[in-house]
Amino acid sequence: MIQHLSAYFRRHCVVCQDIADEQWLCRSCAAQLRPIGLHCPTCASAVADPTIPCGRCLAHPPPFDQLFIGYRYQEPVRSVLLAAKYGFQRAALAQYAEWAKALSWSIEALDYVVPMPIAKRRLVQRGFNQTHYLGSAIAKAHGVPLLKQALIKASRPPQSTLDSDSARRRNIAGAFRARQKLSGRVLLVDDVLTSGATASAAARALREGGADWIGVLVVAAR
Repeated sequence: MIQHLSAYFRRHCVVCQDIADEQWLCRSCAAQLRPIGLHCPTCASAVADPTIPCGRCLAHPPPFDQLFIGYRYQEPVRSVLLAAKYGFQRAALAQYAEWAKALSWSIEALDYVVPMPIAKRRLVQRGFNQTHYLGSAIAKAHGVPLLKQALIKASRPPQSTLDSDSARRRNIAGAFRARQKLSGRVLLVDDVLTSGATASAAARALREGGADWIGVLVVAAR
């Protein structure tokens, strides 16, 4: 009976529901994880030297100083994010937060963590902002404040409904506003990076609010 109950209460993989050996993924799903690899310090483009920006970022530097990415947005990361963001699965949120925290250890020093805000209407519809969970895990690990209200976002059509980078940039331009002045080193946290337009718009607002250094951390990039 004791062995039976022990097996029943073991963690199960958030992707396939098999027994999870580490965190919230089974051994098979964990083996499918693909780290991002060497990438430009300010975008997800593959480069030979990750300390030198790619040609696009050299020509058009983003308003943040460094980008931290863990994985490509593919299975099983995609399934974990969808389960966390739209399936409201706490285990999936916990797994995504663990990835974010592990990724943050490559950052030397931080003063504040700012989760990417969502529009008030979206927050009411969903009931939570998943980036608060990610940011909270990082802030607690580094012993720095989590500023949930540092940025405010105006309601705009979802970026996922737009089919081009230029449309995403136009849609998100001016959508963020800093609600408080911030100096020092600020880490902006989001779940996934697509075109980088949202991260750039939010970072620009933080820069205008006084941040000296801005890092952007996303668990995955498309």
